[in-house]
Amino acid sequence: MARARVTPRHRVLTFYLLVPGLLALDWALFRYLLGTDYLAWYLSNGALVAVGAAFVSRVWDAVEDLGRPLVSADPVAYYSACLQAVGVALFVAGTAVVPPAPGDRGPGGERFRLDAVVRPLDALVNLLVAVVVVSLVLGWVLFVAPANYLVTLLAGAPAREHLRHPGKRVIGVVGRRLAGRTERATVRTGPDRTLYVYETGTRRSPALTAEEREALAGDRPEIGGITDLTFGRNPFATTQTLAGLVVFAVGRLV
Repeated sequence: MARARVTPRHRVLTFYLLVPGLLALDWALFRYLLGTDYLAWYLSNGALVAVGAAFVSRVWDAVEDLGRPLVSADPVAYYSACLQAVGVALFVAGTAVVPPAPGDRGPGGERFRLDAVVRPLDALVNLLVAVVVVSLVLGWVLFVAPANYLVTLLAGAPAREHLRHPGKRVIGVVGRRLAGRTERATVRTGPDRTLYVYETGTRRSPALTAEEREALAGDRPEIGGITDLTFGRNPFATTQTLAGLVVFAVGRLV
């Protein structure tokens, strides 16, 4: 049987000192080079935090599973995910300025009037946007992500709870009652449409059976489709939303 790989203790210590070390470095840079307080800057620049998070969440929309470490309470897993997110964002920004294959406009490619004049301008703007994106994501990983870890400890709690118990959900079913289950709420969504709300995966109500899922199969059809209403079903988006509230509240208290 293969032995589990053991990480040397000095590496573990280095990894776990990364976020505290970056926080100390950021505090020193802001204090002695910029003459301002790092915490005050972080709390007063919620818009910058939101922009950085928006770029990261755009990447994680397509790769949902890889976004889970970004809500982790483990600083190593959290910052590793930040670095991976930045790497993908930089790759996307770089690809945007790479010329396409000769003569290849792709499916549905458009031809615009004055293309000979507009295309060089578009290429220049694309390059400038890529530079801005690179600057934002690098600034995010160096100056925002370390402090954001402390916020994630609080704001990420609902998302982490959902990830611990993925079967515990709140679902809505349009126009159809589930036999043997008790509706927790009913919502009229139209003259002849009703949304029935159920909880699943709890002591009071077990998870959906294979037969129930098969009967309700489909991606939100007109009748009988399942709508996932669970708070925290998108871990990163939920955490970022709550993080904004946490930063706002702390900013008003200090």
